[in-house]
Amino acid sequence: MMMLAAAAATKCPYCQTYHKVVSKMFGATEEELKELAVIVGLTSFWSNILHTQNYDYDTFAKEVQQISEYMKSK
Repeated sequence: MMMLAAAAATKCPYCQTYHKVVSKMFGATEEELKELAVIVGLTSFWSNILHTQNYDYDTFAKEVQQISEYMKSK
């Protein structure tokens, strides 16, 4: 399913078809495939937002680290 996510992000119809079939062969359900589509879409969406706003990468990296430290403490 990781390869299917990568294929969806690159919008390659050949890779998407192949990796969807392989994911199903390894037991992926329709519900899981639908969830994967939402995750790929949200990832692309937020990436576009951050790039469009030219959000400072160093600030972003620090914020992610702060979130990680907070979550580990809970």
